[in-house]
Amino acid sequence: MPRCLRCGNRESFGSSRLPNVTPWVNGAPSALVGNFSGEKVRYLENMGVSWEASEEAYAHPERYFDLCSVCGSSEVIWP
Repeated sequence: MPRCLRCGNRESFGSSRLPNVTPWVNGAPSALVGNFSGEKVRYLENMGVSWEASEEAYAHPERYFDLCSVCGSSEVIWP
């Protein structure tokens, strides 16, 4: 699963493909946040994304989750 090269986060990531349309101070940078556990997506936090986009992101997380939800970095790798 993903890992942030800046802070080492391995659990919570957002998607630059799905920017948050209603951002708030210190809120998530993405309308869809994936929470990971080991080798799989544990759950998704959906903030206005269509059901189809959520399902696609769940099925292919490596295509979507590229922003660290902890430090905001885009330096995310998928081993």
